[in-house]
Amino acid sequence: MSMAVDSFAASVRRFSPRLLLSELLLKQWFEPVVPFTVMIGLWTYFALTIPDYASVQNSVSLLRLFAEFGFVALAMGFCLVTGGIDLSVGAIFALCNFAALYFLLVREWPVGLAIPATLLVGALLGSINGFLIGFLKTRPFLTTLVTLIILRASVNLLNTSYAQVFATNSVESDAWDFVGGGSVLGIPINAATLFVVLLICHIFLSRSRYGWHLTAIGASRKAARHAGIRVRLMLFMTYVLSGTLCAASGIFYAARQASTDSTTGVGWEFQALTAVVLGGVSLAGGKGTVWRAMIGALIIFLLINGLVRMGIPGYVTSAVTGMILLAAVGIDVKWSKNRGKAIQKIYVNPAFVPLASAPAVQPGATSPYAQNDRLINAQAIGVDQVEGPEDVILDRQGRLYGSTRDGNVIRFSGPDFKTREVFAHIGGRPLGMQFDRDENLIVAVAGMGVYGVAPDGGIFKVTDETNRTWYKLNDDSRLRMADDLDIAPDGKIYFSDCTTRYEMTTNTLDILEGRPNGRVVCYDPATKTTRTVINHFYFRTGSASRMTASRS
Repeated sequence: MSMAVDSFAASVRRFSPRLLLSELLLKQWFEPVVPFTVMIGLWTYFALTIPDYASVQNSVSLLRLFAEFGFVALAMGFCLVTGGIDLSVGAIFALCNFAALYFLLVREWPVGLAIPATLLVGALLGSINGFLIGFLKTRPFLTTLVTLIILRASVNLLNTSYAQVFATNSVESDAWDFVGGGSVLGIPINAATLFVVLLICHIFLSRSRYGWHLTAIGASRKAARHAGIRVRLMLFMTYVLSGTLCAASGIFYAARQASTDSTTGVGWEFQALTAVVLGGVSLAGGKGTVWRAMIGALIIFLLINGLVRMGIPGYVTSAVTGMILLAAVGIDVKWSKNRGKAIQKIYVNPAFVPLASAPAVQPGATSPYAQNDRLINAQAIGVDQVEGPEDVILDRQGRLYGSTRDGNVIRFSGPDFKTREVFAHIGGRPLGMQFDRDENLIVAVAGMGVYGVAPDGGIFKVTDETNRTWYKLNDDSRLRMADDLDIAPDGKIYFSDCTTRYEMTTNTLDILEGRPNGRVVCYDPATKTTRTVINHFYFRTGSASRMTASRS
């Protein structure tokens, strides 16, 4: 019975809701969970209240209607990631819609020429914003607000001049009909194209150097400039990309609607802004993904579409969108400012650890708890010559090695170990050391992993990660604090990793927490693989292979 109670108590100390929450908050993928849940909830609500809302036919129709807004939201998302904003996306979309119809109906260009020409128009309109913001360093909000006003006025003037021509002409082209109403594997062509573009943009933003540069610029333009990033050019190209995406939206809209008027794209810039902020793209810049932008876009689209189909007046829909934007901005600002503080307050999660008291020992007793006086007459070596020595070891030539706080391995040799030299500078915090059969000095380095030093002083990496524990949210594959090690007769290196949750600089928090976050890890040089042998130790230090041999 007591064993079961002890086992249960150990499980309680190992797991806790607070611990789970703290690790969830650290995950970047956790932030979109709330807007994704809202999106699913909206769809479910409208599916239950609007007849045939969940039907396949209606879903295909919603995809066809959403895709054009999705392109515009994506354009806004890229601008926000760089720390800017583009309030002219709705006007660029409307002007490109007009341009596509103008090229086809007035200029009578073929579809294969009209589409690239419309994309070029969008890129040129975006380049105006990019030149002003990137090279002339104007404010993104005011700049794009002015271009919004100018472009919207231009659209109204052009529509007045060409409305009759557009109304009395049509495009006789199978290709154009396919762009407007075609499908690929049952998916509307505009939605399929949007998905492909999303994949490309995801790879660009999260896996390419230029995408990392965009995020760095949004986080801190000054720091990005000092790091050698071409900030002006990157900002210019971002707004060119924004204009191109709006042009793609305009092309699909023109092919589907075959018309244009003064209300085309009105308010889309604010809907797109609400969408991407609601999805988790930060207004401050430096944070966001294309998928977050799409989640927010779907929320706004489903909300507006559902309210319209329920007969809610347009002004009420606009008011609801405005309130959502206000709430999203407030949450974004507050969460960005206080997220780190919230995690810091709940991450350290202390647990009760029962400690056995040592028995009273009489002087002269042979108990393991008796006072150790064997080092009373020991002679000090390297006094004031080493900083924070940790482990020591002798080689076959009788030379003494010590690991120090400054990342060095110091060697003492000669009579009475008077000769001091830096054998190797590894970095990190070298701790435990052992020699292998080839006289390589194997060192456990906190913050780095396990490294080796050849007899000639050359440094090589042994391992810096192990297999990840499948059920843990916290990625424990990286070695955070390799402490001590031992080498078995078969050459396998067993070493302790004190903590999987804290770094070398904060390892005392693991002791304060009192949870079994340590482990014993084994590196096999024959297969060059690393695996965790035993988990759930309390701040495991000390030699490893002897303990493992005794356990096996």
